[in-house]
Amino acid sequence: RLGESPIGGAWPFGAHAATTSGAFSILNGSVTAPFTRLSLGGTFSRSGSFAHNSGTTTFYGSDIQSPQSIASAMTGSNAFNNLEFRGSGAKTFAANAASTTNFSIDSTSGTVTLPSSLLTIGGNYINNSTVVNNGGTVYFSSASPQTLSGTMTGGSVLATTTFLGSGVKTFANAASTTSHFTIGTGATVAAPSLLTIGGDFTNNGVFSANGNTNGNLYFSSSATQTLSGVLTGSSALGTTTLIGNATKTFSSNASTTGLTIDVGATLVAPTLLSIAGDYTNSGTFTAGSGTTTVNGSVGQTLSGTMTGASAFTNLEIVNNAATTSFAASASTTGNFFARTPGSRLTFFAGATTTLQNESRAYE
Repeated sequence: RLGESPIGGAWPFGAHAATTSGAFSILNGSVTAPFTRLSLGGTFSRSGSFAHNSGTTTFYGSDIQSPQSIASAMTGSNAFNNLEFRGSGAKTFAANAASTTNFSIDSTSGTVTLPSSLLTIGGNYINNSTVVNNGGTVYFSSASPQTLSGTMTGGSVLATTTFLGSGVKTFANAASTTSHFTIGTGATVAAPSLLTIGGDFTNNGVFSANGNTNGNLYFSSSATQTLSGVLTGSSALGTTTLIGNATKTFSSNASTTGLTIDVGATLVAPTLLSIAGDYTNSGTFTAGSGTTTVNGSVGQTLSGTMTGASAFTNLEIVNNAATTSFAASASTTGNFFARTPGSRLTFFAGATTTLQNESRAYE
């Protein structure tokens, strides 16, 4: 118990690593951690101040019956530097926290429960155990590159996830969020090969969908989801699948590789929607007054429900590198364009295809 005297004081560890097996409490004054490692086996709390001194703080509690608690707010000048979790006991954040560099959960660690409000990470995130997101928001905030790796699906999904700072944030493994996914102005996110988002998606920076061709992006909520911001060009969404019995609304023009609408899902299309891969609709496609453009460079197939409430309004075929095939009946309530020389279309045998205001190119 440091600083127990009412007059407080300064408590520097200097260069020497330190270890405690029990509680570590800063009651008054200020503690400057070692610039090497501070290892804590019990609960951490503070009423005074904590300076990380560019060192690593390790929580290594192994008592399975009694979780190791970080009981006090650890943000601003009291933030941790490198933060590491080891030992089989559970670890719990009881207040907001931040690490200015890496946040690492070792495979030997028990479950780590994140703050219910806010966790800010300024370095790499590595989870090789189990994380409970606790419904909180995680900020990745560095101006330097950051990597997110390890287990980020299943029992270790993140909740609301926000990316700030000009450093590229790279997912090295598949990831899921149960809530909103936001990319701030100036930030770049390099997505994994599989990313599942359970809330709204907002991109005010750059979203690289695993090279914009190989990435698989799922919007999975059973509540309404909105996709907004930059969703075209270098931030095109890659192969996109909409699942969950809810409406997914594109509030900005969007481009995808493939696009699949699963049973029970509803897509509300933007003014301009470009699809460079296959299109499959087993749910509902609400076209509004917009234009859907099929613009791939390999063969494309349009299948599922494309009539009635899921009819296209304006449909434009610009793929002249390969055949665009309709695998079911289709309708447009507005214009149908196939004006790019070399475009090839095949329609489903025996089906009725209704095209309003047809416009086509002749070679």
